[in-house]
Amino acid sequence: MVVVCWSFNFKLLSRRMSRLSEFRSGTEPLAIKTEEKPCTNQLLYRQLVGALQYLTLTRLDISYAVSKKQPTVARSSTEAEYKALASAAIEIIWLRQLLQELDCKQRSSTPLYCDNTSALALANNLVYHSRTKHIDVDCHFIRNCIKDQTIHVHHISSKDQLADLFTKSLPIALFRLISSKLISSTETSA
Repeated sequence: MVVVCWSFNFKLLSRRMSRLSEFRSGTEPLAIKTEEKPCTNQLLYRQLVGALQYLTLTRLDISYAVSKKQPTVARSSTEAEYKALASAAIEIIWLRQLLQELDCKQRSSTPLYCDNTSALALANNLVYHSRTKHIDVDCHFIRNCIKDQTIHVHHISSKDQLADLFTKSLPIALFRLISSKLISSTETSA
């Protein structure tokens, strides 16, 4: 079912995106600051907006990670990343339990990637620090998941974050690099 949906979505976007080749490319695919200009091709604009609305309204998982608001206020970037790790670990545990109920038990730990080295050090360090008292519930949860080998936390460089393609305005070279990585990873998994 997932492969059929992915194929349908890919064909839908490919059909719409092929028409974008008639436009001149800029230095960045998503302009940080744009001047208001009227759209010259109203039909194409409506088709693109309609296709994107269809995808985001019927496939909520496409826009979920980007549009989800953090439920707590973090005092530091390490704390914010650590809370994100805890949220991701909760989702991983839920998915692992679902797979187990479907008789597809996962034998190895699930990799979890984080670009914050301080959050990684905090997750992998079994020594409790008084400076992390305010995040101690998440601390114990993540550390228990690592100890039980439910998850394994890996470092990923910020420049290798595939999600940046959907969340940030990137220089054209980085945009092409990340999109080629994304396309090659979907081809190998399909």
